[in-house]
Amino acid sequence: MPQYRQSEDRRASAIPRAWLAACAVLATLSQPAAAPPEPTPPTCSELGPIRTVSHYGRETKLFAELQERIAALRGATPSTESVASRFRACLDTWRETEEEGAPALLPKLHFEIGDSKQLHFGFEGQEIQRLALSLPLSRLVARVQRGLLRATEQGPERDALERALWYLWFEATVRAGGERHDYYSYADAIASVRARDRGRSFGIGIDCEKVSDELRVRAIEDPALRTAGLAVGDRVTNVNGRAPLSMSAHELGALWLATEPFPYTLEALRDGETTTYRAHARPRLHTTLRATRSDDVLYLKLTSFSKRSERELRRILRAERRRGPFRIVLDLRGNPGGTISLGLVDLFLHPGQTVASIEDRGDSEPSDIIATIEYFDEKLVVLVDRDSASMSEIFAAAMRAHERAELVGEPTRGKAVGQRVFPVGDEGQIALVDFRCFFPGTRESWDTVGIAPEWSVTVSDELREELDEAYAAPVLDLARLAERDPALRRALATLEEAP
Repeated sequence: MPQYRQSEDRRASAIPRAWLAACAVLATLSQPAAAPPEPTPPTCSELGPIRTVSHYGRETKLFAELQERIAALRGATPSTESVASRFRACLDTWRETEEEGAPALLPKLHFEIGDSKQLHFGFEGQEIQRLALSLPLSRLVARVQRGLLRATEQGPERDALERALWYLWFEATVRAGGERHDYYSYADAIASVRARDRGRSFGIGIDCEKVSDELRVRAIEDPALRTAGLAVGDRVTNVNGRAPLSMSAHELGALWLATEPFPYTLEALRDGETTTYRAHARPRLHTTLRATRSDDVLYLKLTSFSKRSERELRRILRAERRRGPFRIVLDLRGNPGGTISLGLVDLFLHPGQTVASIEDRGDSEPSDIIATIEYFDEKLVVLVDRDSASMSEIFAAAMRAHERAELVGEPTRGKAVGQRVFPVGDEGQIALVDFRCFFPGTRESWDTVGIAPEWSVTVSDELREELDEAYAAPVLDLARLAERDPALRRALATLEEAP
């Protein structure tokens, strides 16, 4: 550091200046730590599932916003002690699972809650800090970060660890309320879910992959870009005046999963030469329903419930009726839910039957939703497994309650709630439970326990991977699939046995 020569006047005033500096230091002890200089952000491969690139000084503000959101919807924020306890559990779970992308430093961290209501923070077996749980949460985590700065060396691994810790703090804060279905997630996950639920999105006409520190074209979906000279392997350096690797998750989501069409400019580098391309975002339909008919059996695979699902299914059923009588196998395996689509359940129930019983947050009694529209009375069997959740379970519960269809497969996940989603800052969102579901006309819930099928068929993980590839084929042969898939084989047999 350069040295500066002081004048006689400056030396004479050194003591009062030092006294003022000491006062300033004492004053800052009760304030959150000032953010140090912005570190070099780690690459996506180093971050793994932690995809945000922002410093913890900014994250402290997001943390406070998160607490305000929870307080507004839950009436009160979780206690600091409950969050710290949940944080320790999240940390232990991450260490045990060794989730891909978790920094190597993460297993070296230790957090314990002492008898004196203190949070003991340690690194590599040595205690770094003892923090009073009476501290405000934002100040508590900021001080943990300060201790981490002193305990670890600067570098991409430490930067990734900081972001991993903030993600765990966010997750712990949301889950400390005791509702297992509340969660926090990042913006790229938000955009993909919203696109799936809408059934349509707009995006730039290329698919990219990250190679080292470069973003390269993996596939070209827009023929106009291919005609203009863009090639697979070109390096994407600029989109609408921004380097794509410097964009936030929300900004990237807006490029590939936008709700409205937009023009864009793309720059690509090849052999040292940069070429500029101008195009318009292409519409993408996110089809969640696939239909295959073999003789009089209609196999329907519904991967998620979107705003288009009910309309698409009604169109398919009407068209198949014109072709002649048929029976249905509806495959909801792996379907996590999506948009609440009670009208789709309505298609298979008599007008006047209860589709679902739903209790909104704050209500004391559930309300019954009654079927009113077109009814398809074809024989029906529903395939479910441990990944069938939410709206899939609402459908299965209605079929079970009215003895409309038999279920085949594995017990479902057990998620009988719906959530409201709220943004937090410009990087993420929280989803908090807003209503609960019950078997139609009852107060009986399948939450946490799932819905057990009439015909139990368990499929191993190895066979499941093989079947996923088989069902992804362009043309499905139900007879051959049934030879490999015991659940489908049982479903077809159930259709044959039905009166």
